[in-house]
Amino acid sequence: MSYNNPVRVALHGDFSSGKALSRDMGSLQADYYPDWKKDKDRITETLCYLDEVDLIGYSSGGSYISYLTHHLNNIRKAVLYEAPNLEPEIPDGNFPVLIIWNDKSHKSKTREAQQTLLEWQVNHTVTTMTGMGRHIKFVPYPPFIGHGWDTLLNPYIRDWLHE
Repeated sequence: MSYNNPVRVALHGDFSSGKALSRDMGSLQADYYPDWKKDKDRITETLCYLDEVDLIGYSSGGSYISYLTHHLNNIRKAVLYEAPNLEPEIPDGNFPVLIIWNDKSHKSKTREAQQTLLEWQVNHTVTTMTGMGRHIKFVPYPPFIGHGWDTLLNPYIRDWLHE
């Protein structure tokens, strides 16, 4: 794997799956959508063996990225979408981070969201964006709830990942 071709890994939110996140992300796709909640240790070990990774985390998947910063040294970039940092420690590493909150999300207005921004800014260059919508969205098929991913941001996220 070269610098130009990091493995893109997307980590879903609570009560969801990689398949649902893939659907909700639209045209911005990842190479790997692990079900990280079932076996965090195995996923962490698997990611250690990759040369370079770009991590995308939605909600608790983004919090898992904070956890991963203490176990991986191959993170090139991270996108945190609607993702408060629920880990007890400040994220490690010094890679660029993109933090996105949706404009109608209740989570974006919490103290937790502000604390997340401050914690990531300690060691990382942080870019922020605002998406449209809420934290979750309703979809017409089971489980009827999806990630509130604003697909109109995909070209900007893609450009940021390729910078």
